[in-house]
Amino acid sequence: MSLINSIRPKPQSIARMCNGCMKDHNKLAWFGMTPLNQGMYCRKCWQQRFDLLSEKQKQEWSFYKHKEKK
Repeated sequence: MSLINSIRPKPQSIARMCNGCMKDHNKLAWFGMTPLNQGMYCRKCWQQRFDLLSEKQKQEWSFYKHKEKK
């Protein structure tokens, strides 16, 4: 093994851990409405954080549509 190969840093993988449940997931989504809840979350934890938002904050998201009561 050459000297250059021993000095070169080894590539490191990025941890795909959910900030809510602290488990490894293949797919994570960013959630950051306030500095206290910024991070990468799995689908289940992301939905829990979204449900805690006020109606005004939810309407800032383009996919959210308020369901009117009949």
